[in-house]
Amino acid sequence: MNKRMRNMLVLSGVCVLCFVGYGISVAMQKDTSQEEEKSEKLFAVSADDITQITYNWQEEEIALEKDGNDWQYKEDAAFSLNQTMAETMSEALSGAEVLQKIEEKDVDLQSFGLETPALAVTFSDGDGQQYQLSFGNYNTAAKGYYAMKNDDGCVYMVDSETMTDFEYGLYDLLVLDEIPSVDADYVSGITISDSGKTTEYTYQIEEVQEETTQEETSASQVVWYAWDGTDKVRCDSTEFAELTDEILKISASNAADYNAGSAKKLSETYGIADRMITVTYVDADTDEDKNYTLHFGSSDGAGNVYMTVDDSMQVQLVEESMVNSIFGGGN
Repeated sequence: MNKRMRNMLVLSGVCVLCFVGYGISVAMQKDTSQEEEKSEKLFAVSADDITQITYNWQEEEIALEKDGNDWQYKEDAAFSLNQTMAETMSEALSGAEVLQKIEEKDVDLQSFGLETPALAVTFSDGDGQQYQLSFGNYNTAAKGYYAMKNDDGCVYMVDSETMTDFEYGLYDLLVLDEIPSVDADYVSGITISDSGKTTEYTYQIEEVQEETTQEETSASQVVWYAWDGTDKVRCDSTEFAELTDEILKISASNAADYNAGSAKKLSETYGIADRMITVTYVDADTDEDKNYTLHFGSSDGAGNVYMTVDDSMQVQLVEESMVNSIFGGGN
């Protein structure tokens, strides 16, 4: 076989491979386009265009509305609404995909759990167009919920996450007042007050003598003292470290009232009066001296204690055993 013939055969093989590759590429594009065609959105509305959302969860109606770029609780703009959760809801509605569409002349709503929906959502866009979505039973095999939109007479199967993004009560959407995150090494003082009795913890840098085999040297160390207004007592370093650790770990699990409104209500309704802890610390980023105060009240009867941060009127819930371990005993 001459050189020219060999080159022609090689070129022929390359062409065949190119045609095969092109065929595969076209087939893949065709499959992708078919999948895109099959993917049907439940609503033709974008998340950015949704301006109002109202839903019922466990017999509680929650209405949210968009003011500019921010979402707010319709009943009270002072409610500190979790913006991420509100945006997730609007994205869930706009991105809801139809997994299956059931078209029947006489749809038995009861069999799909839609006669009395487990969850109902109403939402609107900027043009005032209103949409409705109701969720029924969960289909384990399909991993989706039966749903009905705008009362169009059809039953749809939608992804389960579309509904789970709405399984929240009002207080689940509340942004809790933040307690500063402080490293124990940056704590410069602690004051604990309870029923008129106050103990203030402060530290001193003291020199201590250290003996070696050859000579005696001095070194400085941090020593904490407790002052109750009468006596100043040196703290046991291990016990104080444990106390500090307990205080810095205090965190709320939920809230009981997003805005109590007055000191009188805090005292009369939640027992928040003179039981408090103030932590003074050095900001690790700015080297500034800062502090925060936690005010504690009575028990809610379910293993929690009412608490507020600084001058806030938001009443949070913190584990009762955690508070009692610091103050000692019950209220």
